[in-house]
Amino acid sequence: MCFVRVTRATRVLLADDHPTLRLGLRVLLEHAPDIAVVGEAENGAETLALLETLQREQLSFKFNITTNGTLLTEAALQYLNEHQFGILLSLDGPRGTHDTHRTYPNGRGSFAAAMQAAERIKRSGRSLWVQATVTRSSPGLDVLLSYLIERVGADLCSQSEYLANALLLR
Repeated sequence: MCFVRVTRATRVLLADDHPTLRLGLRVLLEHAPDIAVVGEAENGAETLALLETLQREQLSFKFNITTNGTLLTEAALQYLNEHQFGILLSLDGPRGTHDTHRTYPNGRGSFAAAMQAAERIKRSGRSLWVQATVTRSSPGLDVLLSYLIERVGADLCSQSEYLANALLLR
């Protein structure tokens, strides 16, 4: 049997507006021997206040954002790139599947905007990470994955790989 003593824990700041999600993540992370939850925030103002406090402790941060792409302009993407944000694009599959659940307030689907965002992300030289919500109306997983990888150009990454990148404060 081999034991590895971790001398420096990865510090995690949980920031989400859903208390149940934060609780679930905290419970999971508290059982990991090499992870320390250093704070929780339920909105942007709380997150920034905690970050200011944590920065005084000379921690560095890695940020990630999940977006539907509708507001991901060139300027916004440039900002996210300059500040080394990870980007996860919500794209549920082909137009018909995506537009079933991801609509603007006027009922129009957001597929075209999501695809434009995907192209912007790829042009910027970044990996395209995609999050798809799967429902009964979604195509089979093999069809969905094939579409996202071959037609959209999404990169493969496991949920645990994304979560590791999304949660880490190094």
